[in-house]
Amino acid sequence: MKSIAKLTKGITIIALTTLIGHAPALAGTFVYVSNADEGDIGVYSVQTDGSLKPGERAKAANIVMPMAVSPDRRFLYAATRSKPYSVFVYAIDPNTGAMKTLSVSALAESFRTIRSTRRGVTCSVRRMART
Repeated sequence: MKSIAKLTKGITIIALTTLIGHAPALAGTFVYVSNADEGDIGVYSVQTDGSLKPGERAKAANIVMPMAVSPDRRFLYAATRSKPYSVFVYAIDPNTGAMKTLSVSALAESFRTIRSTRRGVTCSVRRMART
């Protein structure tokens, strides 16, 4: 149980650190957690004492990961690592953190990373060498 508390504290610190100075003031600070095996994404709001309050879950697909939030905090991109490979695009409500599915697009293969920058969204595949 102590390791979960440490992880939660670490996620909170990362979420707060990421938002400081990088985005316009929002109504709230939110953490998004991929529930890969359950096929959804959990939304947690960061409370003033640093604790996380669970919110809604957004349906995705089995083995949903990786994820990236756009620099303006308006969109979340999540890729699936199971067939059929796809990327989900969600609109983020700035007041509640809730996500609304905007689109689902097919991908040629499973991507290990998604990166969202002001120039756009990129995905990458890292091939593992066979031994």
